[in-house]
Amino acid sequence: MLAKTMRDHSSVIQQLLSENHSYDCPYLLALLILGGNLDFLNWIKEETYSQELGG
Repeated sequence: MLAKTMRDHSSVIQQLLSENHSYDCPYLLALLILGGNLDFLNWIKEETYSQELGG
């Protein structure tokens, strides 16, 4: 699965994976983005900024 979100959400996502995934050791891989299509990067920011995870 590939999920696009902001770094601030990584700890909540890691917790959700640990609690709900069938693997003994699910992982979350965070990639540093150094650049890209600004419209796309802004879309990710807008879509994830105001939403709360985990509830």
